[in-house]
Amino acid sequence: MFFSRFKSFFSSAPKSKPVPLCTAKVFFPPNEDYRYFERAAKFPFEFNAVAFSPINAWWLAESALLAYADAAFARRRFLREGFRAMKVFGKDSQVCFVAHTDDFIIVSFRGTEVRPRKHSDSGKPIWQDFLTDINLVLTDLNHDDRGGKVHRGFKAAFLLLWHDKGLRNYLDALRLNNRRRHKRVWFTGHSLGGALAAIAASVYEETAGLYTIASPRVGDAAFKARITAPAYRLVNHNDLMCKIPPSLGYEHIGELKCFDARGNLAEGATESDIHAKDMLAQFSQLTEAVWQAWQGKEWVVPFDFIANHAPLYYAIHTWNHLVKSR
Repeated sequence: MFFSRFKSFFSSAPKSKPVPLCTAKVFFPPNEDYRYFERAAKFPFEFNAVAFSPINAWWLAESALLAYADAAFARRRFLREGFRAMKVFGKDSQVCFVAHTDDFIIVSFRGTEVRPRKHSDSGKPIWQDFLTDINLVLTDLNHDDRGGKVHRGFKAAFLLLWHDKGLRNYLDALRLNNRRRHKRVWFTGHSLGGALAAIAASVYEETAGLYTIASPRVGDAAFKARITAPAYRLVNHNDLMCKIPPSLGYEHIGELKCFDARGNLAEGATESDIHAKDMLAQFSQLTEAVWQAWQGKEWVVPFDFIANHAPLYYAIHTWNHLVKSR
């Protein structure tokens, strides 16, 4: 393992990755044929960073994608990159992976499941995730006297992991069990996972940083004010999930980092820059999808406001931005 990492470090300069068509294989995680943390030795995680870090954005986007994988697969990938251990909390969709080194901890929450798992033993119907997502009522966080209201469905999913499954206690023990210094705790997640990561960062006082990937709105202005750690919100162009729930009572959290239609990070992007294409463009994409099917090629997602939600695209875009920023 040491030799392979040594060779990787001194090999040719990193290159951008091609962005594939959004076929079912691309759109639906886990993407087990994807090469996770490729060239990681050249870009070690910046666990003390405060400003936006292209390196950390890439690490955390890949961790958020990896959260959709089976535990055994994810554990092998984390350990291969020098993490000491990885622990799983929950099962099926309400899951998070906690991986740690001597210096930092990455907590990655799994997002909404859109198809059944091969080896699920919970008996939980796949539509239960969607019930979590559409439970839109704002409810008191009720964590302390700082207040804040959050999406009721997100809160229920979070508490199942945070208290019932012992995630909070495990993080405390892991962070403090270090003779040299306290480990830095970073939260991430894609889609529903990003919402859960945001709630975690709002209640965990020792949060070092938060990067949400394709996250919906989570709570109100008082909830937003609770998050004092560096927080960044990654959005892939016109990803539909990033526009819901409706803004009435809800606010986004974190500094916006938006990729444009070409996958480039649009510096200084605002909410108004995240918009759906005109109907003619969407019709063109639908026509292309039908043509692909007519030719007997693999099915592709016809609308980019849906396709852009694929967690694999976030991993690729953050990597390509990292390469361009060097």
